[in-house]
Amino acid sequence: MAEVRFYALERRGLEEALAERLEEGLAEGLRIAVEANGREQVEALDERLWTLRDESFLPHGVAGAADASRQPVLIGETPENGNAAAWRVFVGGADPIPCLSNPDENYRRLVVLFDDRLDAAKGEARKAWAAAKAAGHDMSFWREGDDGGWRRSG
Repeated sequence: MAEVRFYALERRGLEEALAERLEEGLAEGLRIAVEANGREQVEALDERLWTLRDESFLPHGVAGAADASRQPVLIGETPENGNAAAWRVFVGGADPIPCLSNPDENYRRLVVLFDDRLDAAKGEARKAWAAAKAAGHDMSFWREGDDGGWRRSG
């Protein structure tokens, strides 16, 4: 079973929280798949990850591109694992439940980033939590602390 982490965004924006997770995985030498909720969100994340920080960029590509399989981070809107990723990150309302119920055996970690300020997002995260629990995954829940760091709360 994969390790599953839920991150409740309370202060950070999606792009910043996603960048932190991507940097963590890349520092470990892992490939990461990001599943967004639709093509528009894929394109927005693609553009934003190139310019998020002045001092660095996050190497990535978009699913469907000719070099997609070689990308360390691949952003898409479907459940395919086009770059043989070890981590999969769900953002912006992308549905993690099919993957939680039947994960690709390559995945070591599944990450659900959700906006804790939105009732609908919290409701979807609760459903995903229940699916992960039913599937027997090792799960944890993370909240933003007052110091700006993440703290495990479950």
